[in-house]
Amino acid sequence: MIAVMAAGNRDPERFPDSDRLDLTRKDNLTLLGWAADYCFGAALARIEGQIALSTLACSLTKFEVGSGSVAWRFNLGLRGLNALPVTF
Repeated sequence: MIAVMAAGNRDPERFPDSDRLDLTRKDNLTLLGWAADYCFGAALARIEGQIALSTLACSLTKFEVGSGSVAWRFNLGLRGLNALPVTF
């Protein structure tokens, strides 16, 4: 058995369009853990993410994914990007 963080909030039986990044997704307690293994840094991570994304949204008037390809890194435990071309 392998615990894969990249699967957090991506269960297609629980979330419609589970592969799409949806920052407003409700009932997403699985992303940072719950119960006995709840991450103590979860609240801080949520606040940091809200501050970073709201600052970015307010600072940039036109922000969109560029025409290049999105490159995912290969990592069994964590999902992440090697490259995400953006224009603003």
